[in-house]
Amino acid sequence: MRFDITADLRQCHVFVSVIGKPDQKSRVLAELEEHRRTLQRELAKRVVLKYTPHLNFKLDDSIERGSRVLEIMQDLEIPRDER
Repeated sequence: MRFDITADLRQCHVFVSVIGKPDQKSRVLAELEEHRRTLQRELAKRVVLKYTPHLNFKLDDSIERGSRVLEIMQDLEIPRDER
């Protein structure tokens, strides 16, 4: 999970990595969005800011892309006659 927050501290983009099928990814994002207010309330209790940032959840597919790159690199290491 990674976070990007705007300069005025009012918006926080939360990038979530989910490994699974597209419907599983959608369900995770929907569940996070459903509990967004509760998460923001807990954040406000723990971090003292003038405004509590609005959490925006987004899918981060960098882990899956990295995994695919590693697979490709491993395939390149296998001599052509063994493929």
